Amino acid sequence: MNPTEEIIKTALLGTDRYVPSEFGEIQPFVDKLTQKQDNKEALFLKSSFAYFLYTEAGNIPPKQENESLVCPPESLEYLAQTTTENLKSCFTANDDEIILYIIQKCYQANKLIPPELVIPCLQKALSNKNNASMFLKVCGERGAWLCQLNPEWQKLTMLTDTEVISGEDVWETGNFEQRQTYLADLRQRNPSEATEKLSMVISQENAATRLGFLEILTLNLSLDDEVFLISLLNDKSQKVKKLVYHLLLKIQGSQLNTLYLRHIQKTFIIQDKKGLLSSKKNLVIDKSVIPSEEIFSTGIDKVSSQKGFEDELYWFAQMLAYIHPNILAKETGVNELDLLELLMNSKEGKFLSAYILENTLNFEYQEWALALISKHKLTDIRLLELLPSAKAEDFYGKFMESNMYGFVNYLQTQKDLFISLKSGKEIIDYLIKNPYSLNKAQFKSLALVMDKALLPTLYEVAQPKGELNYQMKHLQTNLIEMIQTIELRETLVF
Repeated sequence: MNPTEEIIKTALLGTDRYVPSEFGEIQPFVDKLTQKQDNKEALFLKSSFAYFLYTEAGNIPPKQENESLVCPPESLEYLAQTTTENLKSCFTANDDEIILYIIQKCYQANKLIPPELVIPCLQKALSNKNNASMFLKVCGERGAWLCQLNPEWQKLTMLTDTEVISGEDVWETGNFEQRQTYLADLRQRNPSEATEKLSMVISQENAATRLGFLEILTLNLSLDDEVFLISLLNDKSQKVKKLVYHLLLKIQGSQLNTLYLRHIQKTFIIQDKKGLLSSKKNLVIDKSVIPSEEIFSTGIDKVSSQKGFEDELYWFAQMLAYIHPNILAKETGVNELDLLELLMNSKEGKFLSAYILENTLNFEYQEWALALISKHKLTDIRLLELLPSAKAEDFYGKFMESNMYGFVNYLQTQKDLFISLKSGKEIIDYLIKNPYSLNKAQFKSLALVMDKALLPTLYEVAQPKGELNYQMKHLQTNLIEMIQTIELRETLVF
C-alpha cells in the first residue's frame, strides 16, 4: 500500500490495531518529527499532517552534488605594491589614460594585477573593446575563472596569443573577435592555410563578417590568394566587392593588376628633352588611349568631379595607385625616386598627387613616403606611420602644424616611443601658441610619452607670470597635470 492508503487504514481501524509502517520519501522527516513522541494517536496525526502537507506542496527537489568551481593558482608575479597603489587610485579617480598605460606596461612585463583589482579591471575592459584581451590577460587565472561565472564578462574571453595558436577550435566555436584574432595570427604564420580556412566558411557568414575577415588578407597578400578572391567578385555586398577588387589590384601580376599595367605601359611615356648643354627627362601621358570595358568593370570611375581634372587623366591616376613603384621604375627605365619627381613635378602633378599618395600607402613604400613629406610637403599622418621613429621625428613640427590632434593620436600608437627633449620643446612651444589644440585627455596621453628631461621646461611654462588670460590659464592647468603625470609615471615599477 502507498502512504495514503496506510493513513486511511489506520484511521478506520484505529492506532491500537494498526499504525502506518512507511511514509515514503518523507520518512526521515517523520522520524525526526516523532522521535520523542510516545502517544500513538499524536504520532499518527503529526505524521499524517506532514505527509499531506508534503503532497500538497509538491515533491522535494532531488539533491544534486555539484563540484564546486575552484580558481586555478596563478603562475605569474603580481605588480609591485607601489604601482598597485597608484593603479587603485587611478581606478577610484576613473583616470582612463593612466589606467591604460599601467595595464599596457603590466602586460608587456608579463605581470598580474592584484586580486582586489580584477573586478574593476574586467569592468573597464567591457568599455575598452580594443584592449579587452590585454585587460583580461593581466587579470590572470582569476580573471578567466570569474568570466565563467558572469555572462557579461564572458564577452571578454578574447584568447591570448598562445591560446589562439593552440586553440584552433576557436575558429569553429568562437565569437567574431576571437575568430578574427585567430585568423590574423594564422595569416602571419601560414598565409595559405588562413586563406583555405576562410574559403570554407565565408559563404556562410554575413556581409559585415565577410568584410572583417577579408581585411585580414592584406597581411602577406600574394598571388596565392588570387583564385579565392576572384571567386568572391559576385558577392552581393558592394562593400565586400569593393574590397575584393582592391585586394586583387594590389597583387602585382594578378589578372586585374596586369590589365592596369598594360594600360599604363601604353599611356605612360618618358622622353628625353635635349637642351644646348644638357638633357632632361620629361613625362608624357597619352590621353588618347581609352581603357577597355574590362578595366572599367573593376570599379574605375568614368567621370572626374574635380574641375580641370580631365577624365582621361583621371582614369590613368586611378590605375597608377595600384602599380608598385619598383615595377613602374622598371617599365620606364627611371629609378623610383626620379620617377616620383617626374610625376609630382609634371604639369599634371597637382591632380596625380592624391593617387601617388595612395600608391605609397598601398605598398607602404618608405622611400616615396620620405620624399613626399620632405620635398613635397605632404602631411598625411599615414605617411609618418611608414617611417622609422628616428626618421619620423625630423618631421614632427610639420605634422603638429597641420594636424596636432592626429599627431598626438599617432604618438599614442607608436610602441615604446619616447618624445625626445628636442621634439618635446617643439611640442610645448606649439601648445603655448595653440593651447586649445588638444583636450584634457590628450595632454595627459602626451605626457605619458614625454622624456622626463622636459620637466624643467614644463615647470617654467606652468609658473604664473603676472596676470593670465583665460588661454594661458587653460594651458597652465593642463601643463600642471602633465607634470603630475610624468612624475607619477617615473614612480611606477614593473
